[in-house]
Amino acid sequence: MIDIPKDIEKYLVRDEVVEKKFKLRGQTAYASTNRLFIKKGGTVRDISYAHISSIEYKSNFRSSVILVGTLAGIAGYFLQQTSALGWALIFAGVVLITGGFYWKSQQVKLSVVGMSEPWRLSGQRETLDSLFRLVRERRVL
Repeated sequence: MIDIPKDIEKYLVRDEVVEKKFKLRGQTAYASTNRLFIKKGGTVRDISYAHISSIEYKSNFRSSVILVGTLAGIAGYFLQQTSALGWALIFAGVVLITGGFYWKSQQVKLSVVGMSEPWRLSGQRETLDSLFRLVRERRVL
């Protein structure tokens, strides 16, 4: 059984059932038979599957991690002659740069009729894949 918050439960219409819960970064999505509820803090938004005009999956490099790794590597290069800290910074820089390319941020963007900007949902790859499939299936019905 899915634990449905009261502030979402009160918006369900007759015969509407929440079928799946998606824990995302900073928000939670609840997929019902009719629509997708997105809860972020005290705010609840509901989006009818029929109003989702497109859905996009996006994977980005973590540019901030790559930048920090680059700066650590540069600092380490200049410090390597005077201390072991320089070599440690070079090593940390290489690890951070590699990690920035390897651990990508995952995002699904929902373009919704009536909204000027797409709704962005971030989270783990498996969760977003499941959400992506569910929205595509519901849009077809």
